[in-house]
Amino acid sequence: MAFSLNNIILIGHVTEKPELRQTTSGKSVTDLNLQVKYKFTRNDNNQTQITTSYHTVVLWNKQAEIVDQYLLKGSQVYIAGRLKTDEWEDDKGQKRRKAKVIAREIIMLDAKNQIAAVPERSENFGGINRVSLIGNMTRDIELRQTPGGESVCSFGVATNMRWQGDAGVQEETEFHNIVAWSNLARESAETIKKGQRIYVEGAFTTRSWETPEGEKRYTSEIIADKVLLLGAMSDMADSFSGDVSSTQASQSAQAPEVPEISYESEINPEDLPF
Repeated sequence: MAFSLNNIILIGHVTEKPELRQTTSGKSVTDLNLQVKYKFTRNDNNQTQITTSYHTVVLWNKQAEIVDQYLLKGSQVYIAGRLKTDEWEDDKGQKRRKAKVIAREIIMLDAKNQIAAVPERSENFGGINRVSLIGNMTRDIELRQTPGGESVCSFGVATNMRWQGDAGVQEETEFHNIVAWSNLARESAETIKKGQRIYVEGAFTTRSWETPEGEKRYTSEIIADKVLLLGAMSDMADSFSGDVSSTQASQSAQAPEVPEISYESEINPEDLPF
């Protein structure tokens, strides 16, 4: 039975024709570079803007071979998969992270070998960038203010995946950086604490900037537009619960324990240039 959720859905256009590779064990693999244009709305002013994000999508085996055969630069595709972050150290010994999408499903949306041009700002055209997570909070939320007075916060969520491998049951934990703005940021900071189980929905994006020393830095994050506290007794749930013992209520309100987790991006969240 699944105990967390790590799901992403994208509809976008291929920025270059993918190149098929073979691993040393003979498996086919390819990286799909995807551009997604989607609508984004902040909570306070409800003004909608068109935002562009870029994603690396990894496909394996038969999916990789089909993509290599049929997709062209500009092709539109649907991708469903999960987020995964690679970590390594550069030649200076500094930790680097790169988030990518591991595809579970792909649907090619263009007619065979045909790429349609669509209006840039039509209500009926565009892309989809939606991430859904169920996981545990890895740290308390610190609410901050931008120079313009807008509320913003960032926090970490851990999700787990378990599968049956050759060596038995294996488990992998992913750590996701979440950013919330305006009303959602304020409400999240007031109600959600480290260790609690939450549901997050939003858009996945990677952005870059230069440090004062002139070095380029990247961070991947989920811009949340929905955050829900899970597994806790709310006033509404209590009103429908009927005769619930104090022991049951206490057990329902307890947050699951999580290990101490230090989310490390290329820069501290407090230093991000919001």
